[in-house]
Formats: sequence, structure tokens, C-alpha cells
Amino acid sequence: MKISFNKNEMTDFLNYIIEKENNSLFSGYAEIDAYFDNYIKATVYDLDFSNTYKFNCRIQEEGSVVVFTNLLCEGIKSITDDEISLTVGSADEDIILKSLNHEVKVKSTNLSSIL
Repeated sequence: MKISFNKNEMTDFLNYIIEKENNSLFSGYAEIDAYFDNYIKATVYDLDFSNTYKFNCRIQEEGSVVVFTNLLCEGIKSITDDEISLTVGSADEDIILKSLNHEVKVKSTNLSSIL
């Protein structure tokens, strides 16, 4: 999976999810899906339901990853440049956040390890 986005817009998006899902049983975890529709879909699961949020971005390669939203948000905030790309090879690999001047790795997780 490879996407690129504006730092401030993605941070706002993740903070919105964190705030809305604060009382969820699996609070903080989101499955992020990127498909060639020019948006990503972040799904947060609870025992009986799921909530889905959409965010517009540029998608270079489709894919999916499960991530702890706070870690992803902190990784993005640590980058000072405005344009960031997010790359992950497979669901069990680290997420790599890159900009012109920085590179940060964020741990991904497996949805079955949460359940």
C-alpha cells in the first residue's frame, strides 16, 4: 500500500477518529484500506458493529493495514514537512512514513491479535 497526503489534513482525520472512538472496546485501532477511489477508508471495530470514516488522498498502490491510530498520528506529527507518503508492503510489516527530509517507522498490527 502506498498513499500520499497533507500532514495537517491526515492528523485532523486521525484525531477525529480517536475522539469519536474513545469509548470503543478496541479503541485506538483502525483498519485502513486504500483503493483507487482517491480516498482511504478507516474502519474501527467493536463487538457488534463497525464505524467507517473516509479521507481523500492520493493512492499510488492499493492495500490494507491495521494500525494503532495514536501511533500513526504521533509518527505523522513528528515529520515537519507538509506532504507525506505512507508505505507498507504487507499487513505484518512496519508502516514507513516519508517526506522530503524525514523517514519514520510505525508498527502495524494484525487484526486477529486484537480480537
